[in-house]
Amino acid sequence: MSKDIEKLKKMMQHLAVTFEGKRDYLIELDSVMGDGDLGITMSKIFIQASKDMQDYSDSSVGAFFFKSGMIMSKTAPSTMGTLMASAFMEAGKLLKEHEVIDVELWKIFFNGVQGGIVKRGKASVGDKTIFDVFYPVYESTIDVDFENESAFFTKIKEVAETSLHNTKDMKAQFGKAACFGDKSIGHEDAGATVAYLLIDSMHTFLREYS
Repeated sequence: MSKDIEKLKKMMQHLAVTFEGKRDYLIELDSVMGDGDLGITMSKIFIQASKDMQDYSDSSVGAFFFKSGMIMSKTAPSTMGTLMASAFMEAGKLLKEHEVIDVELWKIFFNGVQGGIVKRGKASVGDKTIFDVFYPVYESTIDVDFENESAFFTKIKEVAETSLHNTKDMKAQFGKAACFGDKSIGHEDAGATVAYLLIDSMHTFLREYS
């Protein structure tokens, strides 16, 4: 097994721990204008993906992410479960048979993530969704040369945090939150919070791993 696949397996374990730890927080956040099941969904999909992917024996980074997405899709076929699955599967398709994950491939990963989200969810920037974090994150990496993986994730974490705060000023256009109309303004979007937590967790893991 390549060292990069081993690293990705450990990253999935770290994400599972993160979302299990944020389970009740996300339930409470989602209960304000949603179904209240967001924390359950995110915890389930990452715990299951982490567990199943420990047996992954291929060397392809792309296949690792694609199969992770497939597991997520089967585990929790809810709105957010489907969106996250689509994000990982699309990223996997773009990464193809690459066996080494570096800064340039992380750019491709986040291109796939935002592409999978918009393909499945049809959202646009400003609709107050998870896309309002993932697209600015991807956009911030275009034509930028990063010294290393640490610099890359430090940058996108900052962009993700700012983008999450920006959703406070947006009016929800999708899901149950859209029913609240102008009352949705002033609240950070729950899906965008998931995107931030994902990036923050990846940033923390890679800092500690290296």
